[in-house]
Amino acid sequence: SNSTHYETGLKAQIGNNHRVDAALFQIETDNEIVVLSSTGGRTAYQNAGPTTRRGFEMAAGSIWSESLTSRIAYTYLDAKYDEGFTFTTPFPFVTKTVNAGNRLPGISAQTLFGELAWRHRASGFHAAVEGIARSKVYVEDTNVDKAAPGYAIANLRFGVDRQYGALRLGTFLRLNNIFD
Repeated sequence: SNSTHYETGLKAQIGNNHRVDAALFQIETDNEIVVLSSTGGRTAYQNAGPTTRRGFEMAAGSIWSESLTSRIAYTYLDAKYDEGFTFTTPFPFVTKTVNAGNRLPGISAQTLFGELAWRHRASGFHAAVEGIARSKVYVEDTNVDKAAPGYAIANLRFGVDRQYGALRLGTFLRLNNIFD
């Protein structure tokens, strides 16, 4: 497949401690590679027609003190097939139709990310709490099967960054989806 990417955006520094980013983007792909079948741990692929992904991203970050920062980001992504196509699954043999305008599977239309981070400069210790929310995701090309529901998760991150001469060493521990 071949893709052409377009993106434009703005970045603004508001005072010394706040930053805002905004971007518009579009990705046009010819001969998108899609799953033909996936059975018993084996996956076969095929080329489909053209697809378009377009959307926007907005983000804001702040430095609240020498030790405390925050970041929030939102993405909207409209990812669709531009042309319909049919395919036949090998086991069992079933012909399926993917309509133009169907959403690409596995891609959330909306994502929200937020982070609050704390750093102790003298020791190099840092910790953060993250939140991520995503909208529903279609699970196959025809968009007929029930979509996977949207979800929200919280993560924790801890680490220590140290400098030893020319060597910079960073260690970390992540705990993902802490409420599950």
